[in-house]
Amino acid sequence: MSSVLVSKTKSLPKYYTGMLYATMNFINTYVTDTTQQQELYKKLPIMDVSVDDQMLYFDNHCDIPKVHESVYLQLRSKHDEASKPVENNDSGKLNSSSSGRKIVPRKGSSYTGKKLKVKLTIPTDETELREIKPATIVMYLYKIGKTRYWTPDEDLLNGPLYSSIIDSDGDPNHSSIVVGQLIHGKPILNV
Repeated sequence: MSSVLVSKTKSLPKYYTGMLYATMNFINTYVTDTTQQQELYKKLPIMDVSVDDQMLYFDNHCDIPKVHESVYLQLRSKHDEASKPVENNDSGKLNSSSSGRKIVPRKGSSYTGKKLKVKLTIPTDETELREIKPATIVMYLYKIGKTRYWTPDEDLLNGPLYSSIIDSDGDPNHSSIVVGQLIHGKPILNV
């Protein structure tokens, strides 16, 4: 009596698919001899092979958890560090507070940060409404660990802390909810 292993997955999981595509791309890009390309493609589990056989092929040829830890996570952390925006102020110095946190200006202004436009109407004696020009409030990003907060204080020393939301463009933005205060550069969050 023989046992038959039936695969529970209908398609190749993403790590294995990525490895298969990367291997095929490597062969296509760096192996110039067409006969050698064909031989290498024949060794890959591309067609007429079950999902289990494809997974077994890569498990035998590559230690996926080790590659994930030693290669992917290191590359990702380097990419995350390199893609953090760093802005210079008008004097050419790096924007930072006394605590060493970077002030990252947000879109919507030239150098200073996110602008909030507020339209105010004030009733007059004649019961007419007079429109006042929009006020512009510049908000600065303040981070505690990975949590983003916003404050109107450019020195990040004193002022209210607003929570952070993701706007319709997918960018971080401040909300109207005050979640704490900055006092002498130390955050005091409301509980």
